[in-house]
Amino acid sequence: MNGITKSAANIEKSQGVAKKHREHYVRLAENRQIIRSIMAIRCSLYGFLGKGIFLFPFCRIFRYSAHMKGVILAGGNATRLYPLTKITNKHLLPLYNKPVIFHAVEKLVNAGIDRIMIVLSPQYLDDFVSVLGSGQAFKSKNGDHQIQIVYGIHNEPGGIAQGLCIAHDFVGDDSVVLHLGDNIIEDDITEQVRNFTGGAKVFLKEVRDPERFGVAILDENNRVVEIIEKPKTPVSNLAVVGVYIYDNTVFAKMKGQPKSDRGEYEITWVNNRYIDEGSLDVGRIEGAWFDVGTFDSLLTASNYMKKKEDMKQAQS
Repeated sequence: MNGITKSAANIEKSQGVAKKHREHYVRLAENRQIIRSIMAIRCSLYGFLGKGIFLFPFCRIFRYSAHMKGVILAGGNATRLYPLTKITNKHLLPLYNKPVIFHAVEKLVNAGIDRIMIVLSPQYLDDFVSVLGSGQAFKSKNGDHQIQIVYGIHNEPGGIAQGLCIAHDFVGDDSVVLHLGDNIIEDDITEQVRNFTGGAKVFLKEVRDPERFGVAILDENNRVVEIIEKPKTPVSNLAVVGVYIYDNTVFAKMKGQPKSDRGEYEITWVNNRYIDEGSLDVGRIEGAWFDVGTFDSLLTASNYMKKKEDMKQAQS
């Protein structure tokens, strides 16, 4: 075979390889979608809850579970944990063997929620992305793929309801589980999420210091008739813990909400709107619950998790 013949053969071979490559990438393009760079979407609900954005890291779009999304609030300055919180956000502090924020993420993932927004202050965005990324460390309960984590920027924290507002566009037409990132809840909420059909659901726990929380008042039929935010003289020891399930009307119920005496948009005000229309349901937390906003509670929760892990290791 002379040089010209060899060259023609090589060209033909190369063209065949190139054709196979093109077909391969066409198939990939048909079977996979890639989220475009980082998108920032401005959220301003009804003109009274301020402004924010949410960010999508690079990640694939999978078939996520429909109708229920998760929102974790992880903002605030956590001055009670100073000087630790001078270094980083309290939700990234260690709780025994993992960051605090992992517990909230795992709680939602175990309940079958694949799409989660973490609402945080802008100065901590890089830290959260370094720790959680797009959710690649968490596997969905609904298939062989990772979950999706996105981030909402809460520029000026002003209450739980305001933090939830940042996720309005993200939630879209779905229902939502709102989880306060500094709340550690032992109970499994999978059944409550799966069986949720509308309205709102809150979870109650008997506590020794109800004045620190929203407190539920029940009637003779154990129905919630009112929730009072941090009462000076509590008439009940039933605290509303930091996990809530809402249908999509939650955002409309925020319309016209005033600031509280503390200068915040309280989630208790929203919960009472559901009570007014008779659509608020309650569940009880039977296991441990920690609000890790102080040194003592963070230490207590860490020791509890260590004890659980030691017992698990002893049984294996």
